[in-house]
Amino acid sequence: MTETIYASWVAPEPYWEGRSWFFEQWRRRHERYKNMLLCATGQSLGIGKSYWLLSCFEEIDPSFRIEQIVFNSEQFWAAVEMLPNDEWHPIMWDDPTRGLNKREWYLDLNKAITSFMKTASRYRRKDLGFAVPSFDDLDIAVREVMVCEGQMKEAGLAKVHRIKRNKFGSPPFWKPYLGEVQRKVPRLAKEYEERRHEFHKTSYQQEEFKEKDETPETIFYKVYNAVKANPIRYSMKDRNGKLKLSALMVGSLIDPPCSDQTARRVITRIESEKPDLFSSQQSVR
Repeated sequence: MTETIYASWVAPEPYWEGRSWFFEQWRRRHERYKNMLLCATGQSLGIGKSYWLLSCFEEIDPSFRIEQIVFNSEQFWAAVEMLPNDEWHPIMWDDPTRGLNKREWYLDLNKAITSFMKTASRYRRKDLGFAVPSFDDLDIAVREVMVCEGQMKEAGLAKVHRIKRNKFGSPPFWKPYLGEVQRKVPRLAKEYEERRHEFHKTSYQQEEFKEKDETPETIFYKVYNAVKANPIRYSMKDRNGKLKLSALMVGSLIDPPCSDQTARRVITRIESEKPDLFSSQQSVR
C-alpha cells in the first residue's frame, strides 16, 4: 500500500487530457457525413509521424489493414476500390512528397487524386491521412481541404490544430489550436515497416541519384528538337493572323519548362534555318 502511494507521487498524471476528445469529434464528423482529412507533420526522422497517424487510424477503424497504407497513386486507387463504401474507413498515405509532389500538381493523375479528396472521398466514406515533414509539402489543393494537422511534439505526442482556409489574404491558412493527442505504438508497426521497406527498395533506384547530364547545351537541344518536330504547337498568331513561334508558348508547354532565354535561342535557330517555316499556313484575319 505504501509503495502504491509513493508511486503516485513520483509519477504525476500527464498534463494533456486523458479522454478521447479527438476521436469523439472525429466520430461526430462521420455522423454528419463528413470525412476527416488529416496530416501529421514533423522532422523527417525519429519523431514518429507515421506511427502516430497509423495509431489514430487503428483507433477510428479497428479493422484497419496493412493494405490501407499506401505510398503511391496506384496503391491509393487499389485501397479505394478494396474498401467498402457502406461504412467509414481511413487510408494512410505515407511519404506523399514522393507520390503527390507539390511540384507536379499539373499531372492529370494528381488532379484526379485531389478531385477525389474534395468530393468522392466523402461520398465513398473514406478518411485520408498524410505523414509529411511540413504542411507546405502538400499540394495547395490538398491543403485547402485539410481538416486537422497533428504537429509532432515528441514521439507519440502531437499538438492538433484545426486547418481553416483564410479567404481574405495572408496568411493563407489559420491554425487554431485544439489540444494534444497521445498515442502508443500501433499494432501494425511491424507490418508497416516491412511495407515501407519494400516501397523504398523499389521506388528509390540508384539511377535517380546519379548526376544527370543537364548542361545548358543539352537542355537547348532537347527544346530545339521538340519545337522543330511540332512548331505549330509552340506558336501564336500575330496581328495579321499569321503563325509565329512564341517564346512564351515554348517556355510554358515544354516539359520540363525551360527559361525564356533558352526558348528565344531555339526560336532564333529554327527561324534562321527555315525562314518560311509557316509558309503553307494561310493567313487568318
